[in-house]
Amino acid sequence: MSERLKVAIFGSANLTGPAEYQAQIEALGGELASKDIDIFVGSTTGLIGLFLQGVHKAKKVSHVKLVAYGDQRYMSINDIDELILKDCYFSRLSVLCECEVFIVLDGQLGTMAETMVTWNRLQANKEFNRKLIIFGDVESTKIKFLLDNFIFSKQAYRELVYFAKDVEDVIQMTSSMLKLHE
Repeated sequence: MSERLKVAIFGSANLTGPAEYQAQIEALGGELASKDIDIFVGSTTGLIGLFLQGVHKAKKVSHVKLVAYGDQRYMSINDIDELILKDCYFSRLSVLCECEVFIVLDGQLGTMAETMVTWNRLQANKEFNRKLIIFGDVESTKIKFLLDNFIFSKQAYRELVYFAKDVEDVIQMTSSMLKLHE
Protein backbone atom coordinates (compact mmCIF):
# COMPACT_ATOMS: atom_id res chain seq x y z
CA MET A 1 0.00 0.00 0.00
CA SER A 2 1.31 3.45 -0.87
CA GLU A 3 1.35 6.48 1.39
CA ARG A 4 -2.02 7.88 2.46
CA LEU A 5 -4.08 10.20 0.26
CA LYS A 6 -3.55 13.84 1.28
CA VAL A 7 -6.67 16.03 1.27
CA ALA A 8 -6.58 19.80 1.90
CA ILE A 9 -9.70 21.62 3.07
CA PHE A 10 -9.92 25.30 2.08
CA GLY A 11 -12.71 27.32 3.63
CA SER A 12 -13.74 30.26 5.71
CA ALA A 13 -12.46 30.71 9.24
CA ASN A 14 -15.85 32.40 9.78
CA LEU A 15 -19.33 30.89 9.69
CA THR A 16 -20.85 31.61 6.28
CA GLY A 17 -23.68 30.22 4.20
CA PRO A 18 -27.09 28.88 5.17
CA ALA A 19 -27.60 26.38 7.99
CA GLU A 20 -28.22 23.56 5.49
CA TYR A 21 -24.79 24.13 3.90
CA GLN A 22 -23.13 24.28 7.32
CA ALA A 23 -24.74 20.94 8.24
CA GLN A 24 -23.37 19.44 5.02
CA ILE A 25 -19.88 20.62 5.92
CA GLU A 26 -20.09 18.94 9.31
CA ALA A 27 -21.34 15.75 7.61
CA LEU A 28 -18.46 15.96 5.15
CA GLY A 29 -16.01 16.07 8.06
CA GLY A 30 -17.55 12.90 9.47
CA GLU A 31 -17.45 11.09 6.14
CA LEU A 32 -13.84 12.00 5.40
CA ALA A 33 -12.78 11.16 8.97
CA SER A 34 -13.78 7.55 8.37
CA LYS A 35 -11.38 7.23 5.41
CA ASP A 36 -7.72 6.21 5.69
CA ILE A 37 -6.43 9.64 4.60
CA ASP A 38 -4.43 12.61 5.84
CA ILE A 39 -6.60 15.73 6.15
CA PHE A 40 -4.90 19.14 6.15
CA VAL A 41 -6.68 22.25 7.44
CA GLY A 42 -5.48 25.82 7.87
CA SER A 43 -7.82 26.84 10.68
CA THR A 44 -9.96 25.42 13.45
CA THR A 45 -12.72 28.04 13.41
CA GLY A 46 -15.70 28.94 11.23
CA LEU A 47 -16.59 26.49 8.46
CA ILE A 48 -13.37 24.59 9.09
CA GLY A 49 -14.42 24.33 12.73
CA LEU A 50 -17.75 22.81 11.63
CA PHE A 51 -15.85 20.37 9.43
CA LEU A 52 -13.71 19.42 12.46
CA GLN A 53 -16.85 18.94 14.59
CA GLY A 54 -17.92 16.31 12.07
CA VAL A 55 -14.49 14.70 12.32
CA HIS A 56 -14.80 14.66 16.11
CA LYS A 57 -18.22 12.95 16.03
CA ALA A 58 -17.15 10.24 13.57
CA LYS A 59 -15.39 6.97 14.05
CA LYS A 60 -12.11 8.54 13.05
CA VAL A 61 -9.53 6.70 10.98
CA SER A 62 -8.06 9.75 9.26
CA HIS A 63 -5.12 11.79 10.50
CA VAL A 64 -5.86 15.54 10.80
CA LYS A 65 -3.06 18.10 10.49
CA LEU A 66 -3.36 21.81 11.20
CA VAL A 67 -0.97 23.87 9.08
CA ALA A 68 -0.68 27.25 10.81
CA TYR A 69 1.70 30.19 10.72
CA GLY A 70 2.82 33.05 12.91
CA ASP A 71 0.48 33.88 15.76
CA GLN A 72 -2.13 31.31 14.74
CA ARG A 73 -0.80 29.00 17.44
CA TYR A 74 -3.67 30.07 19.71
CA MET A 75 -6.20 28.08 17.68
CA SER A 76 -7.96 25.19 19.36
CA ILE A 77 -6.35 21.89 18.47
CA ASN A 78 -8.79 19.47 20.09
CA ASP A 79 -9.44 17.49 16.91
CA ILE A 80 -5.96 17.90 15.45
CA ASP A 81 -3.47 15.03 15.42
CA GLU A 82 -0.50 17.11 14.34
CA LEU A 83 0.35 20.82 14.35
CA ILE A 84 2.62 21.98 11.53
CA LEU A 85 3.76 25.51 12.35
CA LYS A 86 5.23 27.59 9.51
CA ASP A 87 6.73 31.07 9.54
CA CYS A 88 4.44 32.73 6.97
CA TYR A 89 1.34 32.34 4.80
CA PHE A 90 3.30 31.20 1.75
CA SER A 91 5.28 28.47 3.51
CA ARG A 92 1.99 27.30 5.04
CA LEU A 93 0.34 27.26 1.61
CA SER A 94 3.26 25.32 0.13
CA VAL A 95 2.53 22.49 2.60
CA LEU A 96 -1.17 22.51 1.65
CA CYS A 97 -0.25 22.49 -2.07
CA GLU A 98 1.45 19.11 -1.62
CA CYS A 99 -1.97 17.49 -1.23
CA GLU A 100 -3.61 15.51 -4.02
CA VAL A 101 -7.22 16.54 -3.40
CA PHE A 102 -8.31 20.09 -2.58
CA ILE A 103 -11.84 20.58 -1.28
CA VAL A 104 -12.93 24.21 -1.43
CA LEU A 105 -15.73 25.26 0.91
CA ASP A 106 -17.40 28.65 0.97
CA GLY A 107 -15.07 31.43 1.98
CA GLN A 108 -13.94 34.96 1.55
CA LEU A 109 -10.84 36.44 -0.03
CA GLY A 110 -8.42 34.12 1.82
CA THR A 111 -10.19 31.01 0.58
CA MET A 112 -10.36 32.34 -2.97
CA ALA A 113 -6.66 33.29 -2.85
CA GLU A 114 -5.66 29.82 -1.60
CA THR A 115 -7.75 28.22 -4.31
CA MET A 116 -6.33 30.36 -7.11
CA VAL A 117 -2.70 29.94 -5.95
CA THR A 118 -3.20 26.18 -5.77
CA TRP A 119 -4.86 26.18 -9.20
CA ASN A 120 -1.97 28.19 -10.63
CA ARG A 121 0.55 25.77 -9.12
CA LEU A 122 -1.25 22.74 -10.57
CA GLN A 123 -1.11 24.29 -14.03
CA ALA A 124 2.49 25.51 -13.77
CA ASN A 125 3.74 22.12 -12.61
CA LYS A 126 1.45 20.18 -14.97
CA GLU A 127 0.13 18.11 -12.08
CA PHE A 128 -2.70 16.17 -13.68
CA ASN A 129 -3.04 13.60 -10.91
CA ARG A 130 -4.77 16.06 -8.57
CA LYS A 131 -8.37 17.15 -8.02
CA LEU A 132 -9.77 20.51 -7.06
CA ILE A 133 -13.30 20.00 -5.76
CA ILE A 134 -15.52 23.05 -5.34
CA PHE A 135 -18.18 22.16 -2.76
CA GLY A 136 -21.36 24.18 -2.68
CA ASP A 137 -24.05 25.90 -4.64
CA VAL A 138 -22.95 26.37 -8.26
CA GLU A 139 -25.13 29.49 -8.37
CA SER A 140 -23.23 31.28 -5.59
CA THR A 141 -21.21 34.36 -6.51
CA LYS A 142 -17.92 32.82 -5.37
CA ILE A 143 -18.46 29.60 -7.29
CA LYS A 144 -19.35 31.59 -10.41
CA PHE A 145 -16.14 33.60 -9.96
CA LEU A 146 -14.09 30.41 -9.84
CA LEU A 147 -15.95 28.87 -12.75
CA ASP A 148 -15.44 31.98 -14.88
CA ASN A 149 -11.70 31.85 -14.18
CA PHE A 150 -11.36 28.12 -14.84
CA ILE A 151 -13.22 28.36 -18.16
CA PHE A 152 -10.26 30.15 -19.78
CA SER A 153 -7.83 27.38 -18.87
CA LYS A 154 -6.72 24.67 -21.27
CA GLN A 155 -9.12 21.72 -21.43
CA ALA A 156 -6.67 19.38 -19.68
CA TYR A 157 -6.52 21.73 -16.69
CA ARG A 158 -10.27 22.28 -16.57
CA GLU A 159 -10.62 18.53 -16.14
CA LEU A 160 -8.88 18.87 -12.76
CA VAL A 161 -11.77 20.97 -11.43
CA TYR A 162 -14.92 19.31 -10.15
CA PHE A 163 -18.09 20.82 -8.76
CA ALA A 164 -19.81 18.92 -5.96
CA LYS A 165 -23.33 19.83 -4.92
CA ASP A 166 -23.46 17.56 -1.86
CA VAL A 167 -21.41 15.34 0.46
CA GLU A 168 -22.08 12.24 -1.65
CA ASP A 169 -20.48 13.92 -4.69
CA VAL A 170 -17.37 14.85 -2.70
CA ILE A 171 -16.99 11.36 -1.26
CA GLN A 172 -17.39 9.77 -4.68
CA MET A 173 -14.76 12.07 -6.19
CA THR A 174 -12.37 11.55 -3.28
CA SER A 175 -12.87 7.78 -3.30
CA SER A 176 -11.66 7.56 -6.89
CA MET A 177 -8.39 9.17 -5.75
CA LEU A 178 -8.26 6.94 -2.65
CA LYS A 179 -8.24 3.85 -4.87
CA LEU A 180 -4.89 4.96 -6.26
CA HIS A 181 -3.43 4.46 -2.76
CA GLU A 182 -4.70 0.94 -2.17
